[in-house]
Amino acid sequence: MNQIITLLITSGGLGFANVLFLERIGVLSFDNRINNDRFLWLVIFSSLNYAIYAYFNNMLITLAISVIATVVVAFSNNYKLENKIRKWIGKDHASDQNVWDLFWEDVKNTDLVLVFNETGSQILAFGTLYGNSRSVDINIDLVLNPLKSETEKYKECTIADILYWIASDNLKSKHLFDISHNKQYIVINFNN
Repeated sequence: MNQIITLLITSGGLGFANVLFLERIGVLSFDNRINNDRFLWLVIFSSLNYAIYAYFNNMLITLAISVIATVVVAFSNNYKLENKIRKWIGKDHASDQNVWDLFWEDVKNTDLVLVFNETGSQILAFGTLYGNSRSVDINIDLVLNPLKSETEKYKECTIADILYWIASDNLKSKHLFDISHNKQYIVINFNN
């Protein structure tokens, strides 16, 4: 009985821990709108852990090899080879991340974030990014730090005004159309 419990913990529990860790550090992305690979990864890691434990019959060796396997996957599963081939044949960068996650991934807390309604005629919020939800969350949310009073000029701006300002000052920016939530997001980086 003790052997069965150890085997279940080693294969299932450790396999789940491997997948959860890789998901938390952003190597694997499980969003039902994009992919449904969580079960496959759980089976792969559980099978690997079972095979290691069955061969060595030692929990510490199994744990050590499992951690090594997780680190190897973490450093090799980021589309580097695929994107080199895609670039070579003239195609754009590939990723299985949701567009929401890609957009906010490298936004700094000094970048100006502007949230517009779907037509771009009204600014709904602006500030610097404090935090954002992940695409797998039920609600797509942002937390913005309010800006000082000298930035009140943004309240009356339309999206056309902001885009003109970005182009005329040659600022680095990103623009996201969130069709499902009827909003547009612009992030402006002043440190080119």
